[in-house]
Amino acid sequence: MAGQPLSAGFQCIPEWQQPGAVAALWPSRSDVWRQQAKPAQHALIELLLQAADTLPVVVGINLNEFALAEKRLPASFKLLPIPYNDAWMCDIAPFWRSISLSEQCQQRPEALLWQFDAWQGLYPDVSKDNRCAQTMATHLLTRWQRNSMIFEGGNFTTDGQGHALAISSSVIRKDMPLSKAERTLKQQLGLGRITWLPRGLSGDETQGHIDNIALFIDSETLLISGLPATNHPDFEYLQQVHAQLKELQNTQGKRYRIIELPAAQLLPVEAELFQGMSYRAGVVKRSAQHPVLASYVNLVNLGGRLLVPQFGICEDQQALQTLQRQLPGWVINGVDAREFVLAGGGPHCMTHIIPASVWASAQLE
Repeated sequence: MAGQPLSAGFQCIPEWQQPGAVAALWPSRSDVWRQQAKPAQHALIELLLQAADTLPVVVGINLNEFALAEKRLPASFKLLPIPYNDAWMCDIAPFWRSISLSEQCQQRPEALLWQFDAWQGLYPDVSKDNRCAQTMATHLLTRWQRNSMIFEGGNFTTDGQGHALAISSSVIRKDMPLSKAERTLKQQLGLGRITWLPRGLSGDETQGHIDNIALFIDSETLLISGLPATNHPDFEYLQQVHAQLKELQNTQGKRYRIIELPAAQLLPVEAELFQGMSYRAGVVKRSAQHPVLASYVNLVNLGGRLLVPQFGICEDQQALQTLQRQLPGWVINGVDAREFVLAGGGPHCMTHIIPASVWASAQLE
């Protein structure tokens, strides 16, 4: 379904704009997820059951795990055989863009596939990760185009009006200076402007993803992670980031509405949680010596409904109450995110929104 030249006039489809379904991948690695991934599988099912009240749910599963996973997952979920090395759906799924068909005055959705290198090498084998997006697009009966640039969904958020946020430390490579990365993203996603932050938060394993710092939830509203205590390693940096984000304007010169959530936390981890994990050569080793990053911005937007990470700390209720107060008419629900952050991610990292225009053409049994 690939191989033809790109059509003229295309635009990135924001994840918050007319969602059609929510997708995830089944966690299973024993060198990333504790206890053979059983607690993470349970946490993912609970997250997706909440999402299923709003949207259809699609779960990708490696073929060698399909039969066992099928026994645990609800019958209402759509299960697809999809290759992947680890279950971070947000980072290895397609980007979606609408293509203008000028001769027909219509819009057609198309999948854009980036390359993935496990966040600059946190594990060595990414061969199946780099087949995941194409397989998804094929299952969904959607045309796809591949780009050679390394880029991840967790490092991108857009207002849908031509402006996006990303973090430069995550995209710069030896053969990819920031100027080239920006030019590629603008061309491929129909963007007029990209605001770059220089780095991510302390404890972010990905070399810096925007979805722990800031996330658009509609064309006018930007969620940001609050300021930590003055002795926190990110305090001065986030002061600068806050000043920058609060002055941001869209491409029409209008400032965004900013909703500040409680600060991201560096949570200590008990050593017992990592007992029994297997370790493989070249795979980052997890231990209690390294606190885990827990950000309330790393949430799932189902379109007028937010699934907000909860970490078993006192700030959990503050995050929910802030969103309930600031977003009357939205549905705000908490979701247990502790298993996800133990492996270096969060609910947003684990999920991917399939646009309604793509879902409408899918014929999944």
